Amino acid sequence: MNTQKNETSRNPVCGTIAALAIIVTTLAGQTPVRAQTGTGGIASPTGSTYSVSHRLRLPVTAENPNPVCTSILPQPNSVQPDDIVTFDGVAETLRTYILGTTPTVDEVRITESSASYTITIVSTMPTGQDLFPGGFRDINNDLLTDACFTIGLDDLLDWDGIDNVIAGAITATSNGTTVVAPMDVTSAFGAPWDGFANIPLPGMAGQGINRVELQFLVTKEVDVPPNDLCENPSILNNGITIFTTVGADTDGPAEPLDCTKSGSDQIGSDIWYHYTATCTGDLTVDLCNGGYDSKAAIYAGCNACPTERPIACNDDTEQCGPFGQGALVTVPATQGECFTVRVGGFLADQGSGLLLASCDVGSCCVEGVCLANETEPSCVSVGGTWFADNDCANFTCPPPPPVND
Repeated sequence: MNTQKNETSRNPVCGTIAALAIIVTTLAGQTPVRAQTGTGGIASPTGSTYSVSHRLRLPVTAENPNPVCTSILPQPNSVQPDDIVTFDGVAETLRTYILGTTPTVDEVRITESSASYTITIVSTMPTGQDLFPGGFRDINNDLLTDACFTIGLDDLLDWDGIDNVIAGAITATSNGTTVVAPMDVTSAFGAPWDGFANIPLPGMAGQGINRVELQFLVTKEVDVPPNDLCENPSILNNGITIFTTVGADTDGPAEPLDCTKSGSDQIGSDIWYHYTATCTGDLTVDLCNGGYDSKAAIYAGCNACPTERPIACNDDTEQCGPFGQGALVTVPATQGECFTVRVGGFLADQGSGLLLASCDVGSCCVEGVCLANETEPSCVSVGGTWFADNDCANFTCPPPPPVND
């Protein structure tokens, strides 16, 4: 039931919490030591969403100073899972079964800078209905008086880098009337943030709260890839290379004539390699298993940074499947020739995965005779049939068809 979060460079549609704005103004200057800089964008959470739980708990007492948040129970002696709602607005079955209501949860994420972003989560119910209904009791028949607003990242595997929440505030209203004024909840997130936050609202069960707005400012720390800069490329060899562009900036040129896709001519969040051809044949850089929406280009020579157009550039290709978002680039190569390989993403998308580099040559057969080891285009141009990964020295061409074939 996941749906992607909305991203915008403008103010959140849900409005800005005044108290949080003061906190943000005070703390926004605290930049992480390893904060990502430049135009690379935010690496985490990468396209994932949060689930929201509307729960209840016992009041704080001397005997029980830290009561746990629990699920809404349909019967005094029954334990049910949390009432979880994801961002497509579809209610988890439990709440609909018990209360007949469907909360709506929306999220807006705003990129504040290359090292920080703001997330606003708003949970609402229709007028006159309660996100945290009163009258429910725990298994010991004790009344649950406090509300608990809980968020959790749906897929922690999508989390890259280190996040810290430096400011957070929550507001609750009942049919338009403020019940909980903007309250600082920064401490609920922990440091570093693990993608989970549990925020109690004391005494708020049964108070008719039908709108909760949570907003928090997050700073991002990422390890910059060692080959982030074109002046410091890694060596690329034949075979599989594990790579990451998470944390990479964009320092290569736009390629408007070579690699434009959906209006984007830049290879964002790029990393760099030098490759020396091991054959006279075709050099192929294959990102079909790159794991994200990748772009790639191959430049002639191994200068510090490319100054000429790439020999070839690619965004999506059908060779990675009908709906593949991987890039695949092939160029002719001469043994010993050096190339600069650039790997990045569409709209600066970042990710980690596998890169396959290969230098392919084959035998070119014309009328049953192996002429030479050629690339496929050069063989076809002379009317031959190309046999990949073969050498004329140890390959016998199939006989030509009979004249009366």
